[in-house]
Amino acid sequence: MFALEKSSDPLETAGAQFRTTAWSIVQAAGDPEAPDAADALAELCKVYWRPIYAYLRRAGRPPHDAQDITQDFFCALMRREAFARLAPNFGRFRSFLLTSLKNYVSDFDRKARSQKRGGGLQFISHDQVTAEEARIAYTHGTDRPEQRFDQRWAQLIVQRAEERLKATYHARGEGERFDILRGFLTGELSNGDYAACAAALKTNAPAVHTAISRLRRRFRDALYAEVSTTVLDPAEVEPEMRHLIAMMAEGSSAE
Repeated sequence: MFALEKSSDPLETAGAQFRTTAWSIVQAAGDPEAPDAADALAELCKVYWRPIYAYLRRAGRPPHDAQDITQDFFCALMRREAFARLAPNFGRFRSFLLTSLKNYVSDFDRKARSQKRGGGLQFISHDQVTAEEARIAYTHGTDRPEQRFDQRWAQLIVQRAEERLKATYHARGEGERFDILRGFLTGELSNGDYAACAAALKTNAPAVHTAISRLRRRFRDALYAEVSTTVLDPAEVEPEMRHLIAMMAEGSSAE
């Protein structure tokens, strides 16, 4: 599905510039002296709560409990300084997050917690939970909680790569082109839609074919860059890419 080769295309190079990595956020969240630790934690919550929530739901937790545990999980990590302690031992942020979650849930089940879960942190809205519940119900399947976590993780990474690419196109003044051709990335459009796209872009079918090929190459680079933000060792990017592609294929077959 996705090739791993890098491109010399200027737009692709711009799209592949790494944003703040998940690990740098982890380090900030784990440093009690860091002035932006709270903001870093909030960013982690906002971005990565869905794989955690999906894991808990697949493990049998009811929606409200899964939401509370997800919120408290991030607070507990910060309170225990687990980010600072564990980050050097995990090359992949995905593995770090899932291992930390399993440890937290194990502790949670052994203890009767009197304080309010969530620690007062509210980063999941009712609408977000409702939308996630609809997704979970649609992709019910028979997968294990770990598979559900990885599938939702893969969907998140692909979504962020698409957002990265969209921002790059819009910054170049090519937002309309991206919006028209985006369906060729998602599978909503096929070769039979070339003529309509050509008319919308005021060009011809061969030019549309070239533009789609370029869009797909740029998307591969954006995906590669997004995966790179979640690993410490560059050598782990390609294995993580292969795992992501496999998870997306599993998710598609389950649907």
